[in-house]
Amino acid sequence: MRPGRPVAVEEAGLDSLLGVTSLGGNRFAAYGAFGLYFTSEDGGATWERRTVISEEFEITFRRCWLRTAWLWLVSEYGTLARSEDGGLTWVEVESPYDGSFFGAVAAREGVLLVFGMRGKIFRTADNGATWQNIAIETTTAFNGGTVLSDGRIVLVGNSGLVAESTDNGATFQVKWSSAGRGFAAVAEVPGGLVVAGESGVRLLDPSTLASN
Repeated sequence: MRPGRPVAVEEAGLDSLLGVTSLGGNRFAAYGAFGLYFTSEDGGATWERRTVISEEFEITFRRCWLRTAWLWLVSEYGTLARSEDGGLTWVEVESPYDGSFFGAVAAREGVLLVFGMRGKIFRTADNGATWQNIAIETTTAFNGGTVLSDGRIVLVGNSGLVAESTDNGATFQVKWSSAGRGFAAVAEVPGGLVVAGESGVRLLDPSTLASN
C-alpha cells in the first residue's frame, strides 16, 4: 500500500482538525477546533471551508456522523447541529444538556444517542425534537460508541468504562475494564470488539469486564 500524501488546508491555520467523516463516494467532511468545518468533493484532494450555524460560531466540533440522509455535529457546551443537505447548510438543534458531547451513535428504528461528559446519555426517536435522559450508574465520561451487527449498542469511556444496551438505547448496563485505562473508541471486528485509547489499540474481552 502506498502512503498517502499530505494535503495543505491553509484556512485551518495552526488550529486542530479532530476528525473526518465519509459522506459517500468522493465526498468527505473534516472538522475541529474553533468551528472549523471543511468539505471535499474530490476524495480529499481539495477542501472548502463552510459555515456551521454562523460565522461567529467558534465551538470545537468533536464528532460528525450520518443518520440516514441527515448529517449531525456534536460539540462542547451541549451544542448539536443538523444538516439535511449533506453538510452545505446547518441548523442548531435545541439541546437537552449544557455540558460537552463527545460522540453519538445512530441506532435502529430511527433512534439517536448522544453522549459525553459526566456519563450523560440522551436518546431521541424523533430527530431531536424531544430527548430522553438515560439514567446510568456512573458520572465517568463517555468518549465513543458503536452499534453492533446484532443491534446491541456499546459505549466506552474514561477509566475503562464500557456500557452495553440490548434494548436500542433505552437502558444501559455499566461494566469496567480491570486495567482501568481510558477508551476513546470502539469497533466491531470478526469475533469481538477492538478498543482504542490510553493503552493503544487492542481486543476487548467482555469476559474480563467487572460490574463494579
